[in-house]
Amino acid sequence: IEGPGYWTGDQGANRAFFEGLVSQGRALGVVLGVYTSASQWGPIMGLDYTGGSSMPLWYAHYDGDASFNDWSSFAGWGSPSIKQFQGTTSLCSAGVDLNWYPDGVLNGTKVPPHPVYGYNRTHF
Repeated sequence: IEGPGYWTGDQGANRAFFEGLVSQGRALGVVLGVYTSASQWGPIMGLDYTGGSSMPLWYAHYDGDASFNDWSSFAGWGSPSIKQFQGTTSLCSAGVDLNWYPDGVLNGTKVPPHPVYGYNRTHF
């Protein structure tokens, strides 16, 4: 959930649309998570809206720090699952964003801490 300019200015309508997406995804058995940040969620959904907080959060903060040291709770999320810590990076001549998650469990799978390279659609 990002880009307030791509959403209506009506948080109620945005929430209803989001809830419809989540409902349909769950009905289809899709494992869902939310990609957003407080600065994006606030104007689109409202920081008082906790409708996404039951799903894993993937947040962006391009501070170059592969950790959750910068984390501040918002919209019902007490902790994140993944952090996108650097954007627009070239790896093997492909444009990617750099993401990180801690040692532990991600979507039910035990994982080591390391960067995850995310496809950046703006570079292809």
